[in-house]
Amino acid sequence: MKLHASTAAVLRYGVAAGIILIMIGLALDAYGVSCALRLLSAGILVLILSPLFGIICAYICLMDEKDTKWVLVTTLLLMIIVSGVLLTYLG
Repeated sequence: MKLHASTAAVLRYGVAAGIILIMIGLALDAYGVSCALRLLSAGILVLILSPLFGIICAYICLMDEKDTKWVLVTTLLLMIIVSGVLLTYLG
């Protein structure tokens, strides 16, 4: 149960933080504050990275539970994500 609870918490807090940043950015943009775009970008980045942090959290919990089958699956998933990011930015 630790796996599900911690992964859900990471995802829940990540989404909440991203939405809060976006809401603050939108409110500041309505008043013409110059840092609003940075807050909006940060909020979107947090929303994009939340699933990755959820996978990392699941990986840590699975390592703790010594569940080798799912550790290998999670490792493969992380390797696919990292290779996709590297291929995107390195050409």
